[in-house]
Amino acid sequence: MVAIEIKDYKFLLESNLGVANAFNNLGAIDSAIFYSKNVIDLSNKFTYTEALLKANILLYKTYKQIGDSLSAFKYLEAADLLKDQLFNNVKANEAQNMALNEEVKQRELNEQKAEQQKFLMLSGSCCHFVGCRHLLIWQTKRKRAHQTN
Repeated sequence: MVAIEIKDYKFLLESNLGVANAFNNLGAIDSAIFYSKNVIDLSNKFTYTEALLKANILLYKTYKQIGDSLSAFKYLEAADLLKDQLFNNVKANEAQNMALNEEVKQRELNEQKAEQQKFLMLSGSCCHFVGCRHLLIWQTKRKRAHQTN
């Protein structure tokens, strides 16, 4: 087989799966089985669970069609395991996304609180400064009033 770059693995697996489906639709069962098994072999080297699942389902249907119940059952079990794996991965990703979203919300809330605290501190400092200035002005006016009397 030709040396393949990593980005082409998915294309290679999907191509083999497409060829397997085409042969299956044409009734060329041996060729469909060959290309489906090729997808499984390649998927073991270049993990692509979705193609592996589709290949196992195709092999299940193909073997069921020709009456090979043992092989059909073998690929049905493999497909079920892969479905569970994909489902669990999806659920894990959803849980991670929820946790990440919650973390982002918490960070935003913390940033808002920090901004509010800065504003309150600045407002308090300004009020204190203005109050002190008014007190100083009042005291100065009072002293002048006492000195003129």
